[in-house]
Amino acid sequence: GLNETIAAALQMREYMDRYGITEEQCARVVVKNLKNALRNPYAHVKKKLEIEDVLDSEPVLEPLKKLECAPKSEGIIAMLLAREDVAKRLTPKPVWLKGYGSSIDTFYLGDRDLLDTQLKNAAKMAYNMAGIKDPKKELDVIEMCEPYAFQELLWYEDLGLCDKGMGGEFIESTSTEMNGDIPVNPSGGVLATNPYVSRGLYRLAEAFLQVRGEAGQRQVDKKVNTALAHSTHGFAGQCHAVAIIGS
Repeated sequence: GLNETIAAALQMREYMDRYGITEEQCARVVVKNLKNALRNPYAHVKKKLEIEDVLDSEPVLEPLKKLECAPKSEGIIAMLLAREDVAKRLTPKPVWLKGYGSSIDTFYLGDRDLLDTQLKNAAKMAYNMAGIKDPKKELDVIEMCEPYAFQELLWYEDLGLCDKGMGGEFIESTSTEMNGDIPVNPSGGVLATNPYVSRGLYRLAEAFLQVRGEAGQRQVDKKVNTALAHSTHGFAGQCHAVAIIGS
């Protein structure tokens, strides 16, 4: 029967066929994120890889390769939400929730365009609440949930970082590297650590550390005023949530 990986393989094939996304572009996500994970003491998988290493890894389900799929990790996380007055009493450096949005698609894949995801709606809600007009210019860092490498490229597009079908070219521009214009997954992302149920909160916690300037070796090379955390769940990104946080 259908499972998450089968659905992802169908989505990846459609993405490649419709927009000309290449396997090499998808592999770049793995190379970038696992290299970032080398800076993260909590990462499950951390490796220095070349694109060829990813492409030569074990086939899972055409066109997906093993290194393009998130591992199964164990992990736990706790976060504290408080009113403004309470937050100011608890810490001299509170991080504020500026915007939030979530959206869910129909379950049945046959009723969905797998490349037109609900992330666009979730992001629009979060951006409107936070007053974000140009995410590419106004966001300083993004922690994204990418259970499969190609999805990071697709999520770039749905977050408004580049035009539709241009996610592959966007990663080639190096804008999402640690020292790029808008670093994505400096922690290594879900490809490096995937505690399945809590992986979305991990993204929010990592974004929180970036805003506080407390991410250690994985801290990006600029002041982080505004960060985006993203989570997804379900077959081919059925459900999405986006949070905008800042100082």
